[in-house]
Amino acid sequence: MYSMSFRHFRYYRLVKNPWQYKIFRFGCIGTVNTLIDLSILNLLVITVHLNPLIANLISASVAITISYFLNHHLVFRDPRPSNFKQFIHFYLVTGLSILAVQDIIIAMFTHYVGVKDNSLTSLIRDFGLSISAKVINLNLGKLIAVVGGMVWNFLWYHKVVFKHHETELNIDNANKDKNLIKRFEDKT
Repeated sequence: MYSMSFRHFRYYRLVKNPWQYKIFRFGCIGTVNTLIDLSILNLLVITVHLNPLIANLISASVAITISYFLNHHLVFRDPRPSNFKQFIHFYLVTGLSILAVQDIIIAMFTHYVGVKDNSLTSLIRDFGLSISAKVINLNLGKLIAVVGGMVWNFLWYHKVVFKHHETELNIDNANKDKNLIKRFEDKT
């Protein structure tokens, strides 16, 4: 009888140390940023009564700034110091997805597509919460937009914003490999 240990599990490395994977770190940082973004957005819409699109602009700008530093140091582990040029690239990539795509989706959900007062709101009220359909639609729209934005952002960060760092590492590793091969050939 064949016994399979946990080490034979195909994704053992992922389960053992998920933080070693860039995509996992990106997801964790993205979740933190989404919570920050949603908190500020709801605070501005519910308590300050700002227009949802203006509130999204403010909350997204704060989240983008925090996201840059977390992505720079934790996700992509860029050894270079943070700099304004890289921040502008990051802000443009993220800003396009958050400020353009998200605003379109939020506007659609809050004005055209979202739930009506009698469906999801009654279910939520059964739990003792008093949340309007407007707030539910705002958050549903924001969450749907965030998912699309995360895919967009990861691809652009990986291929454009933090690419220089990875290229340098690959060149350094290739040079080390060449040196090792040369030393081995010299010894034989």
